[in-house]
Amino acid sequence: MDSDGFESACSPVASAVARRADNTADRLVGFPADPGASGATSFATGQPVSTLTGLTAESQMSGTIVTFTAIATGGTMPYQFKWWLWDGANWTVLQDWSTGNTFTWTPSTPNPNYAVGVWVRSTGNTADQPDGYPADTGAYRAIAFAIS
Repeated sequence: MDSDGFESACSPVASAVARRADNTADRLVGFPADPGASGATSFATGQPVSTLTGLTAESQMSGTIVTFTAIATGGTMPYQFKWWLWDGANWTVLQDWSTGNTFTWTPSTPNPNYAVGVWVRSTGNTADQPDGYPADTGAYRAIAFAIS
């Protein structure tokens, strides 16, 4: 969901976790002040489709390596993941479909509007969309990820 509340290719923002590796607090980064942080939640799909149950990230500083990790269940393994970046105006593909559930990115420009999204699909699914789309929203997630 973009900053104006419109649905995008990687919506919804809910059900993702962003927490630095050194954050041991039992809450999300920026909670409660940052409305972009939200908890990881599993969705019952009623179908054998892949469901993302979490999306985590490690750093939020410009020029440092950020590693994102997606966790999926259901469907048919090995899963395939497609990674996206929201710059505050547009979604662009960071990495096309691959079986890696981690993505490493080095942001070079500070941007308070960044969000990173991920789609998941089961092996054998060749459609360029998340599993079960549009009826099942469990196979795509995005998290707000401001870079300072």
